[in-house]
Amino acid sequence: MMKITIGENAGIIWRLLDQETEMPYSDLLKKSRLEEKDFYMAVGWLCRENKIYFFHKEGELFVCIVE
Repeated sequence: MMKITIGENAGIIWRLLDQETEMPYSDLLKKSRLEEKDFYMAVGWLCRENKIYFFHKEGELFVCIVE
């Protein structure tokens, strides 16, 4: 059950990033409307699958889809 939920939450994050290409990590958390623990698990899922990557821009952490 938990694995399905994490995958669904990863889909929420993926769709948000697909619309905006890159986004500050803090904005992504807010826009996802997920609880922090669920957000972190979903981000970990996407990261493990090499679907997203992180970078710093102007002192802030950003997330982007791997193309």
